[in-house]
Amino acid sequence: MKKMYTYLLLTALAFSQVSCTEDYPDENPVTYGDTYMETYLSTDKAVYAPGEVVSFSLNKMVPDVASAVVRYRCLNDVVKEETLTDTEWTWTAPEMDGVGYLVEVVAKESDGTESVRGSVAVDVSSDPSLFPRNGFLSAYGKITEAEIGDIMNRLNRYHLNYIQFQDWHYKHHWPLGGTALAPMDTYTDICNRTVYLSTLENQISAAHSHGMQTLFYNLCYGALSDAANDGVEEEWYLFTDANHSTKDCHPLSSSFKSSIYIVNPANDQWQKYLIKRNDDVYKTLDFDGYQIDQLGDRGTLYDYEGNKVAIEDGFAPFISAMKTAHPDKRLVMNSVSQVGGPQIAASDVDFVYLEEWGHYFDDLAHDICLNYEYGPDKRNVVCAYMHRNNHTNQKYFNTPAVLLSDALIYAFGGARLELGEHMLDSEYFPNSDLRMDADLKKSMIFYYDFITAYENLLRGGGTWQDPDVSSSSTTESLLLCTPGTACTSAKAGSITVIDKAVNLPDGGNADVLQLINFNRASHLKWIDDTFTQKEPREVEDLPLSVAVSSEPSKVWTATPDSNHCSPVEVDFTYENGRIELSLPGLKYWTMVVIEY
Repeated sequence: MKKMYTYLLLTALAFSQVSCTEDYPDENPVTYGDTYMETYLSTDKAVYAPGEVVSFSLNKMVPDVASAVVRYRCLNDVVKEETLTDTEWTWTAPEMDGVGYLVEVVAKESDGTESVRGSVAVDVSSDPSLFPRNGFLSAYGKITEAEIGDIMNRLNRYHLNYIQFQDWHYKHHWPLGGTALAPMDTYTDICNRTVYLSTLENQISAAHSHGMQTLFYNLCYGALSDAANDGVEEEWYLFTDANHSTKDCHPLSSSFKSSIYIVNPANDQWQKYLIKRNDDVYKTLDFDGYQIDQLGDRGTLYDYEGNKVAIEDGFAPFISAMKTAHPDKRLVMNSVSQVGGPQIAASDVDFVYLEEWGHYFDDLAHDICLNYEYGPDKRNVVCAYMHRNNHTNQKYFNTPAVLLSDALIYAFGGARLELGEHMLDSEYFPNSDLRMDADLKKSMIFYYDFITAYENLLRGGGTWQDPDVSSSSTTESLLLCTPGTACTSAKAGSITVIDKAVNLPDGGNADVLQLINFNRASHLKWIDDTFTQKEPREVEDLPLSVAVSSEPSKVWTATPDSNHCSPVEVDFTYENGRIELSLPGLKYWTMVVIEY
């Protein structure tokens, strides 16, 4: 624990050196359209209730083909097909709750051949917590409604159904600028940037128009240096000594409004105080809930009376108090490096959310597995900062590093908080030193389509199994991985194989294999702080032998790396409890589904 505390302290000190300016992310807020995809298909919302009407838009009709159809798939099954007659149309979502679909635009040639020209996923879930996909906002300056609309259209194309409003607040202990009776039109945030109330209102409204949930960010225990003037009592703080002479403090540089002083989250007077402040927030801004943050392990602390305090023991009471005060509002809390992980997961939160500070693929796998151990009935989301703060002479994210880390998180059943006005490269969300290039932007669309269309296989429950898979390949080796808190999830020069038994939405069952390609990995650090992770060598026609429980009814594969995420049935032979098949292709990540 001491080692983790030292590490977190160092990262906090590094964060304290971030320079604040009045600047906002300068990436042009444009949609992706023709610039990145020849056929660009989109929907009007990030998530739909069962039976709700889905509106589709296509950038242009499919040219030079005999005909084109729209094909609606649930996993590998076609549920409907209709002729494409216009660039805009609607579809009534099926009544089954918590199901992902892939909608394809398919070109049919006169000789009978066909090809998928574009696709988009649709999540039909009555509650977004069934399959949470988080995004963020971090800029609240004078942004026009048109610019906000462009940004939210982009986040909607990723099917992001929770949007965290980071660094939006006036003070940690007084989040709203002003009061509900007299809100400020503008105020400055912790970094002395100007925040416009009208921008917040328009962003929240735009998110709601896409069916997204909006969460306001704030610590559960933060107070600025002037908190006494605003009614925060000395007796509520936590101290580094038993004589209450030194408050625990998260130091920030002089460019910030103040350092952050730590209040006891278990103190009921502090809880009542912050509930009143949140009342003002909810009365003024139409937020759907509160994304609660913390700062990780704080070492040995004492309350005002000199009693030792385990700060994580205050998280569950704090969450309970917030829920009791606003029972109709959503709650999510960050379990930084699993500090308070069990207490948070057992509390009344929508899903389990973790800020990852380990640097290796095995750290990601370990913490996702812990998330499901602590909250087996809740989905989980990981926040992991790619290339964190090591941006010297770099302009763009390293695409192989992003896609390999995303693939591992998704294959283990998690989602990732990484996308907002820009992709995250730092725990200070407004920082936008790095950009996604055109290829990565395009890949992100496919990856988020994939995790949405196949959410039932990736995140819909199931049982991990020991993979019994082999290959006769003379060039590729397999790393068989059973997810758990001690698993080896990646090995340079190998292809990771994960196996899970799942129940299908139609009542059937399947074995689902995830193959992640580390065959050219230059290292095993997901964070890729050296920008040296290599693109995998693409593998075609990989022979696989897989143990099965009985003769399968069919086998199919899908990947976000090609064919617009569409499934492809593969031939197989069955004998003596095993099937033999040839995997059509593997770039970064391919899924094999064995249905019974």
